[in-house]
Amino acid sequence: MSSDEINALLKKIKALETAQSNDRQDLFIVEHPNATDLVPYPALLAAFPEIENNFFCSPLDETKCRLFIHNCPRNPLWQYSAPPLNCNETGAFTKRHNGQLSDIQYHLSGIMWPIDLFIHGLVQGNSHMHNPHIVFAKSVHALLADIGSHITQILVDNVCHDTGLTPYSVATAKDAPPAPLLDANKVLKQTFMSHSLRDAICHGKSSQLQKGNVQNDCSICQNSQPSIQERSPQAP
Repeated sequence: MSSDEINALLKKIKALETAQSNDRQDLFIVEHPNATDLVPYPALLAAFPEIENNFFCSPLDETKCRLFIHNCPRNPLWQYSAPPLNCNETGAFTKRHNGQLSDIQYHLSGIMWPIDLFIHGLVQGNSHMHNPHIVFAKSVHALLADIGSHITQILVDNVCHDTGLTPYSVATAKDAPPAPLLDANKVLKQTFMSHSLRDAICHGKSSQLQKGNVQNDCSICQNSQPSIQERSPQAP
C-alpha cells in the first residue's frame, strides 16, 4: 500500500470520527439496557420443571420444609432468630403484624442454611451429589417461592379477617399472577352484606334516638303542666 493510499485511508477515518462527534447524543439522556426474556425450552423444563409453578402460590409443606432446613448444618456465626419485640406497651395491630413479620424473617433465615452448605462443598471440593448446581438452584428457588407464598397467605388472611370472608390456603390458587387472590363474587357479596348490616345498625340507632327524644319531650310536657290542685281555685 502506497503512502497516498494510507493518507487517503487516514482522512476517511478522521472524517468518520468527526461525523460521530457531531452526532453525539444529549448527555442528559441516559440509555438503559433493554429487558430480555428467558424463554423456557424443553431441555430447561426437563431439568427444572418447577420453573412453571406459580411463585406466589407454591408453599412448601411445613414439616418437610423444617426437615430439609434442619438437615443442613447450622452456621454458629449467623443469628437466625429475629430480635424480639421488648416493648409491652403495644396495641393489637403492632402485636399482630410483629408476629407475621417474625414469621417472614424466620423463613428468610432458613435459606442461609443450604447456601452455607453449598459454599462449603465448593470450598472443600467434596460434593458427592449429582449436578450439585442444579440441586442448589432448585432448593433456593423452592425456599424463595415458599416465602413469597407465605407473604401471599398473610395478605389473604388479613383481608379475610377484616372483611369477614372465609380464609383459604393459597396452595389452591393455580392461576398465574396477576390473577386476583380473592373471588370477586364473594368479595362483592360480603361487601354488600357488610353495608346492609351497617345501614341496619345505623337505622336502629337513629330510631332509638328519635324514640328517646319523643319520650323526653313527653316527660317535659308532663312536668310543665300544672296539677289539678294548682289549676283549681282555692276555697275562701
